[in-house]
Amino acid sequence: AEAAAIALAQHGDVVRAIMPVLRLRLGEMLHSEEGSRPLPLRVRVGEGESRARTELGTPVLLTQALAEECILHLRNAVEVPPPTEVVESAHPYAPNEDQRLTVHIPGASKLMIRPDPRSKVGTDFMSRVSFYLDDQYQMQAGSFQGTAFQPLVIDGDTVHVRFTSGAGRTHWGYRFTVSPLNRRLNDRQALCGLNFELGYWLLDLLLDRGPGFVRTHYLVSLYNALVHYVTLSRRSAKALGIQLLLRVLQEMSRHPTPADLGALHRLR
Repeated sequence: AEAAAIALAQHGDVVRAIMPVLRLRLGEMLHSEEGSRPLPLRVRVGEGESRARTELGTPVLLTQALAEECILHLRNAVEVPPPTEVVESAHPYAPNEDQRLTVHIPGASKLMIRPDPRSKVGTDFMSRVSFYLDDQYQMQAGSFQGTAFQPLVIDGDTVHVRFTSGAGRTHWGYRFTVSPLNRRLNDRQALCGLNFELGYWLLDLLLDRGPGFVRTHYLVSLYNALVHYVTLSRRSAKALGIQLLLRVLQEMSRHPTPADLGALHRLR
């Protein structure tokens, strides 16, 4: 497994090209475990990631290991918040400032910049906070003075900030939070960072090709992890989770299980 993870991280393009073959081979291995005696899952929604990881040990069955990995990814996709950077001046700032800095969030396809409501700079010719797309500070994406600060969306994973102030009266200054709107995970981040996309892929594989005891022994735990994700994820990220949840509910209707269907009321 460790060798496969390293190969995926180092040769991601090649591995992605053979994902259909990988899915087929894993499906054959899962199907071969039909008739095996299932053991209880060793990870549940609500456990700490480090505790769950250390308690896993050597997997007994591939089906069990993939189900546990799926739960970890679904749960941590919402419990581990995306990285956020804070950009701010001194409060109050000094006259004749000329500050330049760069914010970079790896994997972000867009950045959301949100101002602190206390933000205030001068309205003279020199005083302003400006955001740029390039490190030469030529391609301006937005500029603010006084208290007229507004949220700003930047295309890409990097924004360059420049703050200048005049020689006259100074004010409280500025403070922004910068967070990713969408993130493109590379292969190493996908394996180590725990994310919904890999959890989705694993659950889809288990439902398609897993042995019968996935439905009789593991489906409730997988359902709980998926409901946890759909309940706590951002609205823009819910659609795929709901699509998979509907499929899990169909499976549960064919294989009656003691699942807490009341948890679905939290999705309203």
